[in-house]
Amino acid sequence: MKKVIKLTESDLTRIVKRVIQEVNDEFDDDSVIDNNFNQEEYDELLDQAREFLCREIGLEEDEVYNMSDDQIIGEIKYYDKGLYRRLEELKYSKPVDLDEPYDSIGGYSVNDLRRTFKNYKYDKK
Repeated sequence: MKKVIKLTESDLTRIVKRVIQEVNDEFDDDSVIDNNFNQEEYDELLDQAREFLCREIGLEEDEVYNMSDDQIIGEIKYYDKGLYRRLEELKYSKPVDLDEPYDSIGGYSVNDLRRTFKNYKYDKK
């Protein structure tokens, strides 16, 4: 059962500002972002995983090619541990795009939120 909580505008503002600050702290330093991400290797390994799921496991090709990257990685972990580990490593070394929406239905990005709250002043009580 989900709980419903009520937040005041100042509480919400404080939470959003804290999240934005944490993102800034994490990604302002260039050394934090792993520049070793290899898109070509990632795509090649995903293709290997797709082929494996089609040929060895017997999943329908249309079904496999309609799966998201995360679904393919989640499915392959039961069959090929080495491929799964390498895909996971690459997935988490992928640089974060701060202009990309934070949810799958096109919500605001971190930069959108930052711009929205940049000039907002609130009373500290």
